[in-house]
Amino acid sequence: MTTIFHQGKQWSRRFVASAAAALVLLSASSCSDFLTMTPRNEKVVRTAEDYRDIMGSFVKMMKTPNQEQFGPLFGVDPYAMPKWDISTFLAIFSNEVTLNDGTTLYYDAKSNSYNTAGLNILSWKYSDGNIWNQYFSMLGCLNLIISDIDNMIIEDVNVRNMVVGEALVWRAYGYYKLLQYYAPYENEALGLPLVLDPTNNIGDIQPERASQKEVFDLILSDLQSALALLDKTPSQPWNFAYQKPFIEAFLSDVYWYKADGGAKAEDDWANALKHAEQAMQGRTPEKSADKYSLLFDISRERLNAVPVSDEYYIRLMEGPQNQKFNFRRSYASNGTSFTNGKVTEEYLSLYTDNDIRKAAFITADGRVAKYNILGHTAEQGYGVLMPFRLADVYLIAAEAAVHLGDMAKARRLMSEFAGARYTTPISMPDTENELLDAVRQERKKEFFAEIDARWIMMKRYREEYTRSVGNRSFKLERNDFRYTFPIPYEEINRNKNMVQNPGWI
Repeated sequence: MTTIFHQGKQWSRRFVASAAAALVLLSASSCSDFLTMTPRNEKVVRTAEDYRDIMGSFVKMMKTPNQEQFGPLFGVDPYAMPKWDISTFLAIFSNEVTLNDGTTLYYDAKSNSYNTAGLNILSWKYSDGNIWNQYFSMLGCLNLIISDIDNMIIEDVNVRNMVVGEALVWRAYGYYKLLQYYAPYENEALGLPLVLDPTNNIGDIQPERASQKEVFDLILSDLQSALALLDKTPSQPWNFAYQKPFIEAFLSDVYWYKADGGAKAEDDWANALKHAEQAMQGRTPEKSADKYSLLFDISRERLNAVPVSDEYYIRLMEGPQNQKFNFRRSYASNGTSFTNGKVTEEYLSLYTDNDIRKAAFITADGRVAKYNILGHTAEQGYGVLMPFRLADVYLIAAEAAVHLGDMAKARRLMSEFAGARYTTPISMPDTENELLDAVRQERKKEFFAEIDARWIMMKRYREEYTRSVGNRSFKLERNDFRYTFPIPYEEINRNKNMVQNPGWI
């Protein structure tokens, strides 16, 4: 029996373990407070249906911008969900927008130059420790559900399958993003700690970093297990990520990412193509410029009018409670934002007049138009996220086809994709290297200002990058250590077996 408290930050010992065992991420003081406070508003979890209600709360908070309608998630305050609000500094890291020179936080008006904080961001030395903490807090909750549900009363195995399937997909997502952020791309030995039993050695666990192969194996196993459950039990309206097309798109992205890294396997490109083609079935890229723009629109009038489109599999939208991401702070200036809202010259020069993304993404005066965030008040939408959308799948399939020697398929896929993004025909290159360059250019254009997409691409393709700031020059090398975030120092201090990423020591 598991006890969860939905108010007052009070959890049972067993529920505290779900987060504590996931790298002992809760502070010692907060853990002791949880364990000594008098329970109130108690919810006792006895059945699979109880876990369905918990997962349903998790899903609803991602599907709706109205946080207050559903209350705290998993009994955790504020939110045990992915850390999506990472674009605030990655938009600067990836040179999509320019750093704010209108605030003393980053700029010294007297010397007419960026201060130490600004230079740290511009030189890729800034990091947010909450990314590590928040993802592992989410994983702790999901591990509890996955490991404990079979100890519950199960009157309907289909309910059990739907709950576990949803949890498996989100656990895979959490580990995947942590791997992309915290694992050096070519150092296969430095993966992540894998703590899947939330009741083992509560408060005392000192996990080592598993290899990247082991982490990828878990991610792929979780996704394949979810697909197997779908064969037995179809998803229901409350499910969100427990859907075959989304899982297939997710798998294609995982194989694409690992295909050239330290954990690569010989069949990665074949698997990337196979799952991409499964995810593409029955879907075509959007050719209408107006409908394409609406996919990203977060204005108040669009808040509950979700556009139906083949372009996405799941669509997360932020609302006035700001529980997920704040694109005003990432891509538009509000005084203390990281950015001043201006698109960099690099990106301004990317889009030609026959590209429907030019008007959809950038205003005439060079600011971010994507998401329709300009001119709206704080009570309106904040952001929208569509993980592993159709454009990603198309470009993965084309890239995989090149690597597999099927140039005809690669050219056909690129032609289909380009036909939906350009108003006039675009010719496709004939050579492998030129076609791969074309794929990368389209990826760079397509995923402008989409949280971490451009940064992950830079890391994945080992891009070198030089940035001039005043009379100083900063450079990212291939496989630069700054492409990987540092493990939070508090985590290093708590766990004697934790190894810091090279370069951050």
